[in-house]
Amino acid sequence: MQFICDFQEKLDLQHMKNYRLRLLLPGLLILLITSCQGLQSNQAPLNLVPAVTECRQYLDKLNRVTGQAGLRDAQATMLPDYPHLRVDRFLVSLLPPINSTIKYHFWLDQSAALAREGFNVELDNLGLSAFRNQVRSQSKTIADARRQTMTCIQTLLANEKKAGLPDLKLQAQAVVKDDYNIWLRALGIYPLAVLPAAFGIQSHYEGSLAAHQKTGFPEQGSYTTTIYQPPPDTLLNRHELKTIFAEASNNALSLPLFSPRNQQRLFQHYAPVWVVHRKGAADDIGTISWSPDGLLPLVKTDRATVYTQVSYTRFKGENLLQLNYITWFPERPLKSSFDLLGGYLDGITWRVTLDSRGQILMQDTMHNCGCYHMFYPGTQLLAKTPPDSLAEIAFVPQFSPDLKHGERHHIHVAHSSHYIIGLDAKMMPPVTAKNHARLVGNNYHFASYKTLRMLPHPKLGKRSMFNDDGLVPSSRRRERYFFWPFGISSPGAMHQWGNHATAFIGRRHFDDPDLIEKGFFLKKITK
Repeated sequence: MQFICDFQEKLDLQHMKNYRLRLLLPGLLILLITSCQGLQSNQAPLNLVPAVTECRQYLDKLNRVTGQAGLRDAQATMLPDYPHLRVDRFLVSLLPPINSTIKYHFWLDQSAALAREGFNVELDNLGLSAFRNQVRSQSKTIADARRQTMTCIQTLLANEKKAGLPDLKLQAQAVVKDDYNIWLRALGIYPLAVLPAAFGIQSHYEGSLAAHQKTGFPEQGSYTTTIYQPPPDTLLNRHELKTIFAEASNNALSLPLFSPRNQQRLFQHYAPVWVVHRKGAADDIGTISWSPDGLLPLVKTDRATVYTQVSYTRFKGENLLQLNYITWFPERPLKSSFDLLGGYLDGITWRVTLDSRGQILMQDTMHNCGCYHMFYPGTQLLAKTPPDSLAEIAFVPQFSPDLKHGERHHIHVAHSSHYIIGLDAKMMPPVTAKNHARLVGNNYHFASYKTLRMLPHPKLGKRSMFNDDGLVPSSRRRERYFFWPFGISSPGAMHQWGNHATAFIGRRHFDDPDLIEKGFFLKKITK
């Protein structure tokens, strides 16, 4: 329409000689003027358009506010010059090989999804009042604040997609630092500390192997046994599994992505049974909440909850799905006043890695401090020969037993220490009218791990059980005074997902995307 407006200004009535045109001219002029005014009225003022610069400034400010309040979520890593993006170790591993615009744009979508999740957690914990006062926003509800934030992420994401491939600055900033402090290792004379640590680690391996061999023949009368099982009738048949996995990986990076419904069905299908030896309340699996005074996260044992978290790994060129099951205990009881390992809160993470057909490739576990990392490979895997060094190996106490239809894996957990002492496969009893109450009474419930990052708080609205360094301060152990030379932040304390260093000697993280590739290889199938 702009050319019509220019025509209006340039029109010279003195050169019009056509009589009919002169008669039509007044109406034509009115139409032109109205059109120009309409054009101007439909243009939104510039300050209402979510401009790239304004959105970047807004997200930068929001990051500063949450950081100053100690509410920054530590699960994914922010990129300093890209406030709309966050990364984890797996996502970083996908970036260097990307060689097409389609793949890069899909990678950006996944990175922006991590940012959305992180900002949502931080906004919930910050609360509306603090958001309005410190960010200087006119949002009337926390939902408005989320919409404003999500709109800006989308605006910056669209702008980022104008680039065909990742630039050097983005690649340089898309890094997740490891959880080892090189200065602590230097100050603690790490090479000398390695020698006694290696003997201690080897001793623990031997004890764990012996415990796994004795599973099923425990000392009688010293404890009772509590069995926690997933809801009955949640196992899938082969056709259902095949249909679910057929829907995955249909994307530019071949990521095994599932609908929320199918993801939940997979968590239920592969869920283990927990067989816990019990000497007291410290051995009861429970649900995390804040204490009534709001000072400590605690475990309520009147309801057993298993928290679920999705992750991914790479093996033989394929991106594979991992299902993580996280449990919490009230404490690891102190054996004596000299006990270095006991303390407030304890927990176990059990991870199931699935191949592209839905078969269990690997199961591994750690305590929620990052300690006691053990591998239970499927029968199609073999462990690689360990290097000739003191570095910690991928410790395999036993293989994962194959499952027959109707069976679940049973994890045997020792009392007090909560060490895993065995893994077997057993048939689940059928649910009948007679045993329904007993079976349902032993059920545990599922909850997203995300809920731990924004728990209802009795005084502050919502708060994460983890601080902005990704650990639970109240769960610190005395062992940190002795094991600091290995460079791990507060060894023994409970850490947040994405912040688990799992080796004292060498470097290893629970979420390293190449863990299986480094430690194992596929058996050769002979025909």
